[in-house]
Parts: sequence; C-alpha cells; structure tokens
Amino acid sequence: MIFEQIATGGCQSYLVGCPETCAGVLIDPELRQIDRYLASAARDGMRIRYAIDTHTHADHFSATRELAAKLGAEASATDTHPAAPGARA
Repeated sequence: MIFEQIATGGCQSYLVGCPETCAGVLIDPELRQIDRYLASAARDGMRIRYAIDTHTHADHFSATRELAAKLGAEASATDTHPAAPGARA
C-alpha cells in the first residue's frame, strides 16, 4: 500500500494507492495543494482515480471538483457537501 499524509496548516489530506494496480484515492484534498498531490502520485507511478471529501471543510477549499475534472477521476462527497452530485448550493 502507498500512503502519504499531506498537511496544510491544521488540515490533513491523504493519498492512498495500490502499488500493483497503480490506482489511487485522494481523501480530503485541499485546493492549494493540487500540484503537490499530482507530483506525489507521479513519483509513485500512481493514477488518482477517486477524490473524496469526508465532510464539509470550513477551514479550506476542497480540490475534489478540480481534480475530478482535470484527471477524469470520480468525485465523492457527503450528501450535503457542495461537491456531491445533485447537492444544492
């Protein structure tokens, strides 16, 4: 398993992947760290296939939508999160 915890101030994001399939998931991505996530994934030969927000983040902007659009990854979030499919703004 590939695992990297990425801190931005008090916020934590996690890049988790499988070295055999090279598939990865990014949990709670922060908007200002997109380049870092992409560099980490590339370093490990990983393709980010999923971006997940576990909760609404009041202290930073999520990168879930941007990563999903840029990478063709699937985005997932709680029902009330603005990035969730069908969520009301």
